[in-house]
Amino acid sequence: MAIIAAITIVHYSVSHTYIYIHDISRRLYYLPIILASYWFGKSGGIYSALTITLAYFPHALFYWYGKHPRYLDNMIEIVFFNVVGYMIGSYIEKKNEQRLSAEKTSRELKEAYQKLTQNTERVMQLEEELRFADRLALMGELSASFAHEIRNPLGGIQGAAEILSKAIPEQDQNREFVQIQLDEIKRLNQVVENYLSLSGPELKAFSAYNLVDIIISIRDLIQLSARQHHVDLVFNAHDKDGLWIYGDLIRLRQAFLNIALNGIHAMPEGGTLKFIVEPFPDDQKVRITVRDTGKGIPQSIREKIFDPFFSTREKGSGLGLTIARRIIEDHQGQITFESNEQGTAFFIGFPMHRVNSDG
Repeated sequence: MAIIAAITIVHYSVSHTYIYIHDISRRLYYLPIILASYWFGKSGGIYSALTITLAYFPHALFYWYGKHPRYLDNMIEIVFFNVVGYMIGSYIEKKNEQRLSAEKTSRELKEAYQKLTQNTERVMQLEEELRFADRLALMGELSASFAHEIRNPLGGIQGAAEILSKAIPEQDQNREFVQIQLDEIKRLNQVVENYLSLSGPELKAFSAYNLVDIIISIRDLIQLSARQHHVDLVFNAHDKDGLWIYGDLIRLRQAFLNIALNGIHAMPEGGTLKFIVEPFPDDQKVRITVRDTGKGIPQSIREKIFDPFFSTREKGSGLGLTIARRIIEDHQGQITFESNEQGTAFFIGFPMHRVNSDG
């Protein structure tokens, strides 16, 4: 508006004898029309053109009327003001609409791409879980068959060895060999139990247990193995009385024991194995952290550590972490890990079980 007012003042204040000044000023009216069209689109172009028409028309009509043949040119110029305002405003408004539409489409495509990426990652995760479940199902079938074929003769061997043990006096040196036989039978039976753990959950003795007490019992159980490997055990519980979970005690102890022994074996030159029991911030879950100070898990094999029969140890069965993961998931828990050159930490989360104060 200021530009229009300034140009109009020039027209009304300058004598009609200065024709070129009027011609230049008249052409300058296109500048506010273009600017208004650029800023406000078609409505801006039309509004500025009408404003100029109202401001300039009296000058064009009366100031030149009967005195100069340029009267007709001025009238035509007024028509051009409105035509240019409409055309440029319409053009710029259309361009703005196209730009906004393109920006909207770009945002929608970006959102669609993000959703597609998320869905792809989820599909890959589900596929991996499905492959893992398929492997477990296969191992379950093999385990059941394996256990059926071995348990019967193994029970017969154990029974015969126990009879021999009772028949041989304690002072007889041959009794030692019978005891070795019984110990090896016990170890072989444990191997069979490990295979059976893959065939399906056997969650029969569900009850509420203080998670701190379970971890303390695991720490005590591995004391000897830790000393033999020069590993220091550290335990830290944020709440020794309120961290309860619901599950099968025998299976839970088996899972925690497998993870703890895995941590000890990860430190052949000694180190520290730390247990941390703490509630989640939302106070709905409890988390157990088992952290070692070994060399960490190489990046190339991190995706395989829960696979059946995958082991980096020469005499490892490759079932420890597989069984642990199966047991944890059967208890509606999750197990994750992080690893670097300073060591590896396993994080196990369970739903927290509320125990009444009266027991």
